[in-house]
Amino acid sequence: MLDNALTGVEVSYSEPSMIERQSVWLGTVEGQMSPGPLKAGRKRRYDEFSITVHCFAVNPGESDAQAADAAVADLFSAVDDVVANSANLAVDGNGLPGLTGAYLTTVDGPNPGPYMVGEQAAGYGSELIARVFFQTYLS
Repeated sequence: MLDNALTGVEVSYSEPSMIERQSVWLGTVEGQMSPGPLKAGRKRRYDEFSITVHCFAVNPGESDAQAADAAVADLFSAVDDVVANSANLAVDGNGLPGLTGAYLTTVDGPNPGPYMVGEQAAGYGSELIARVFFQTYLS
């Protein structure tokens, strides 16, 4: 779903080994499940969990902090739009069942700095780390 909103941006479930220009990837998942009462039949369950989202942009061969920060802010805005505008975060009709709420917060950043490839500066980059919080209620 996010890759449809971010054309030309690498979207992955884990940190890519090499970032060309812009990338969004998922980090840790944390949460808890609260099972319903013990009884026969289907159990009701209330879940709260969060996923770390990394937004990274690099401008190869440049040293412009403002351009890198602006690019990473655009990535964060696109992630925020997907979370805010999708009722159940559906991808091809398959969303999170029982989703009752989702919201995005900034955790850290933007953090601009030289983008290194090995020991060589390859441009200027910026990273913003966010968390998406979810609540689901399944019955």
